[in-house]
Amino acid sequence: MRYDDNPDPWEGLQGTDSFFPFKIGKNWYGFYGSATSQDAPNCEWHIGLAQAKQIEGPWKRLSELNPVSVEGFAENPIVIQLDNGVYVAIVDGIDIAKRNFGIGYLLSWDGLHWSNMRYIDLASATEKWWSQIRTPLSLIKEDNGTYTMFFTAYKGYANGSLYGCVSKATLKIDFVSTATM
Repeated sequence: MRYDDNPDPWEGLQGTDSFFPFKIGKNWYGFYGSATSQDAPNCEWHIGLAQAKQIEGPWKRLSELNPVSVEGFAENPIVIQLDNGVYVAIVDGIDIAKRNFGIGYLLSWDGLHWSNMRYIDLASATEKWWSQIRTPLSLIKEDNGTYTMFFTAYKGYANGSLYGCVSKATLKIDFVSTATM
């Protein structure tokens, strides 16, 4: 997918900044990110969906569904399908209400239509050592029903410097099958 090959209006000059493929039935779908970096410092980061018959492509934007419903900032999505069929996407995002970076999640029954973003309270999932959360790196199902999520974050120091680190959290995903989006 090239920026100069019929981009959606929400895509920026940065082009595709992240891509995560996942399968629904026999077809491949992918979340991709883009930013209106040409509007810095007021740029927006969004994610959209693309589709292909094979993982090698060619990939086609699903413009009628894009951008996926998020507020202001989302990138680096990772998608898994739960045993009950629900798709979960975790993303690097900004919690607008708290004005803070965080790891958000979206839910979907079909992998195409997604809920609004909600945020994982990582401070209750693991010991908080960071000053700024950044990017989810994985969501791995464990035998005991929990999920291991590796993520990046920054630790701030008194002299103002930030040090990037990788950490992990153990998450329990409880989902009521009668929930609506």
